[in-house]
Amino acid sequence: MKAVILSAGSVPHEITALFRCPSVGLIPINGRPLIALQIDFLKQLGATEISVALRSRDSRLREYLAQYARLFEVPVSIVEITSDRGPGGTMVEALCPEDFEKGALVLLGDTLIERDGSFKLGSENAVFTSPVEEPQRWCMVSAAGDGSVTALVDKPSRSDAEAEAAVGCYWFGRVDAATWSAITQIPGARIEISAILERVRIAQGLSRRRITGWLDCGNVDLLVATRRRMIAARSFNSLVIDELRGTVRKRSTHGDKFRHEINYYRLLPHDLAVFFPRLISHETSQPDAHVELEYYAYPTISEVYIYEEYGDYFWTAVIDKLGAVLAEFSKRRAVITAADCAAFYTSKLSRRLGDARAQSGELGRLLELDEIRINGAVMRGVPALLDSLLKELAGLSRNVTGSVIHGDLCFANILLEPLNKTLRLIDPRGSFHEVGVFGDARYDYAKLWHSVDGHYDAIINDMFSVRVTGDAAEFDCYRPRAREHVLRRLEAILPAGISKREVRLIEGSLFLSMLPLHADHPRRQLAMLLSGICILNEEL
Repeated sequence: MKAVILSAGSVPHEITALFRCPSVGLIPINGRPLIALQIDFLKQLGATEISVALRSRDSRLREYLAQYARLFEVPVSIVEITSDRGPGGTMVEALCPEDFEKGALVLLGDTLIERDGSFKLGSENAVFTSPVEEPQRWCMVSAAGDGSVTALVDKPSRSDAEAEAAVGCYWFGRVDAATWSAITQIPGARIEISAILERVRIAQGLSRRRITGWLDCGNVDLLVATRRRMIAARSFNSLVIDELRGTVRKRSTHGDKFRHEINYYRLLPHDLAVFFPRLISHETSQPDAHVELEYYAYPTISEVYIYEEYGDYFWTAVIDKLGAVLAEFSKRRAVITAADCAAFYTSKLSRRLGDARAQSGELGRLLELDEIRINGAVMRGVPALLDSLLKELAGLSRNVTGSVIHGDLCFANILLEPLNKTLRLIDPRGSFHEVGVFGDARYDYAKLWHSVDGHYDAIINDMFSVRVTGDAAEFDCYRPRAREHVLRRLEAILPAGISKREVRLIEGSLFLSMLPLHADHPRRQLAMLLSGICILNEEL
């Protein structure tokens, strides 16, 4: 089966006002670009090849597809669209008669389908539809009792009660050469897909098939609703958003970790609580353990950094504001002994590495290599690095200054309103050496660094490639255009008394200690291990 994604259209202005994405396909949905979710859906349907129709100006989406095409496990090619004749014109340019021999599925670039029992292909031509309340926003499809389409009307001011909206997904099970030839002769400067469907309906029949799992990312209000619906909570959390009250209720089965987070909100000094969502209610006892917080529909810094395009001036303002927040944290001090600090770093690292080594497969094997070749460079492996790393961590613990910290300050845990650069921190750790809000300030800086310097945000978004052969590995991560400038600003906000080397040593240890936490993503584990090894080889 051939599948085509029509991504040659421009991003609507109202969407670019919220997301500085050069292509709708790169808008982040549930932590991944829309185009990746579309390709996953098409693979599940059995697509044997996928074409993405693009204009030459769409360099970012082209770069993404070129760099990660082999990760999709199905051939993905780019079709260059040279004309500007609307979505129907793009479809005509992207397909050829041979594509219909085994059936062709066409998906609009702003449509995401959730595969469930309602989505089936079959042998007949079909337009997939869903009931809507505002017919003037869509192409409305009317059908007879047997499901055969009787009429297609683009954005009518009113529609009959039985009409349903075309959701942007079309299946061509049989289209002969004569019908396709007639389609290619449709006149006009702009061709709507409804005109193509009408030709197919008249010549060879067209059925209407209702689906339930449809997410529209082409209209700004529906895109925001889609993102809200698909907010990515961690596997042990559930989130319920109350849109009327503007709150989010979070539950978790991870008792201690969740209680620590709730206690963090309760113990946070009042003048620092403004940097977090407002605590509405909480309960620490099971089975009703929950925390209810004020809801902010902001993207995370991770999403903005990975997917959107802002200039250096923007990132200077964001990182400097983040530095100002951490400076406020540093005003609240606490005593942390060198022994407690060292135990936190070294004991956790040793324990987590033990858990990671116990895993079967490639990760456990790589963890035992004294020497490894990464991208052609010979580097010391974990066994050759570990003693020196543990000594360094114990040594830097003698220079600890306790202050309020977040404890998991990666870009994915910082909400950002891009227009005003408003920040809100979420998902605090709630324990360092002990339960509470205090810890080693360097830990927060290391978490920030690992998002950018160590490519953590690219890794958790699956925007990397890794290949291991024996004791050699090839490893590459997506590098946002802002990366080097963001790194310079992260170094600039380091306060006196905290060195870049200390931060990077902690950062490298983070990549090793997080390995067992990502056991459900073996490829990500390999990328994290290789990233940590590269950092530690530079600093030890």
